[in-house]
Amino acid sequence: MSDGEMMKALLCSQCFDIRALDPKCGTVSCRCQCVTARWLDPLQGTVRVYAQDRSHAFILGLHNGFLHKAVEGFSHAEQVIAGGQWEAWHKLHEDMTHAPGYLFDQSRRGCWAVLIRLGESTDTAWEECVDVDHWEDVPLADEDLLVEAQDKPNTMLLIHARAPYSVSEETQRALLKYRCVTHIFECF
Repeated sequence: MSDGEMMKALLCSQCFDIRALDPKCGTVSCRCQCVTARWLDPLQGTVRVYAQDRSHAFILGLHNGFLHKAVEGFSHAEQVIAGGQWEAWHKLHEDMTHAPGYLFDQSRRGCWAVLIRLGESTDTAWEECVDVDHWEDVPLADEDLLVEAQDKPNTMLLIHARAPYSVSEETQRALLKYRCVTHIFECF
């Protein structure tokens, strides 16, 4: 994580999975595939989310300053100045919750970690989705093919025609926009 990037993670309350968002703006899904999220712009901290059941979709916001200092640790001098090890942590918490305009601020949540329902902050929003009548209408990257599974309704097989064996960002975004996609299995 660079100093300029925001720190957010996807949290699904159905499977209680927490997943860091892809810094290259690819999509990330929870373990049960109920919730998918992506950075719209990691430097601005804007996130877009798609959920099969919106009641399970949350974003976990983490204060970068707190995380950086927690990883760095406190010097002996910092601990002495604060009045001890635990007091240094309390002071860090207090410092990081002086964040006017942010949910972390003492006038709002008062914590360096916040659980955000979509729409509670201006930097999180639902992915704009559209309905389609035919799978052929879903635009995919040239190397990908989407095929309906015969034995499972609303299940698609995503077939990659060439390496690298990962879903292109173009295909990820296309699939995320269409409500018809409920489960994707990658085949090579």
